[in-house]
Amino acid sequence: MKQEFIVSNMACEGCKKKVSEAIEGIQGIQKYHIDLNEKKVWIDKDDSVQTNAIIQAIDDAGYQAKAI
Repeated sequence: MKQEFIVSNMACEGCKKKVSEAIEGIQGIQKYHIDLNEKKVWIDKDDSVQTNAIIQAIDDAGYQAKAI
């Protein structure tokens, strides 16, 4: 299942790295792509991964994520 998120306060390569680490910590993520310029994250995940879990992981890393 593919899902798209906007991470409004992701502004630099360091931010991108922290968001990557947050996503990689979630079991069931198959692959992902982060576009720093668009402040978007595309995630290909198992159906068992809840949207709220992804948002919470990114939020816990210090960023504001919203599914779009």
